[in-house]
Amino acid sequence: MSLATGLYFLYHLFTSVYQYLNVAMFLITSCKRYTPAWSQAALIYSSCSGYITSVVQALSNSLFDVTNGGFTALRAYAIGGRSILLASVCIVSSLLTCAFNIYDTFAPHDIVAVPRPVGCVISPTKRVDVFRIMIIMGEAFALVCNVLLVAATWRHASIIKIANGAHVKTPVTSALLRDGTLYFV
Repeated sequence: MSLATGLYFLYHLFTSVYQYLNVAMFLITSCKRYTPAWSQAALIYSSCSGYITSVVQALSNSLFDVTNGGFTALRAYAIGGRSILLASVCIVSSLLTCAFNIYDTFAPHDIVAVPRPVGCVISPTKRVDVFRIMIIMGEAFALVCNVLLVAATWRHASIIKIANGAHVKTPVTSALLRDGTLYFV
């Protein structure tokens, strides 16, 4: 099994785990507080298993971000002329997104009462404006990797177009498929 195949498998595994636990969290989250003995944060789960489910969900989300960043970095490396700088930026941006997710998981949260049918909303206890900026930065870092990959793909496609202008017969799709998959086999 190649590295790309392994990352692709983990990518789908962590996506599935995250989605299943997301559904489970709707079932077990309530407006009651649970405070573990080792934690200073008041958590909003109906039991210890709810808290554990929340942590596993956050970790699967973080591992999804890392495997997605790794897979995107491999694709960018393959199609971007083996640029280690491009692959490194993709990895670092995915690690920063992962760090924001982990911080969000372990940051203290409060319960805010709202009218029925919702009942309560879980919100960060720290300053909401700082938390909002962190969420925006996390999403921006996740977007950076994909934008760089698209730019590398466009650059590669323009090189193929120039080669076609010089009467070198290489269809764009076959060149992209060849160059994008050659390093994954």
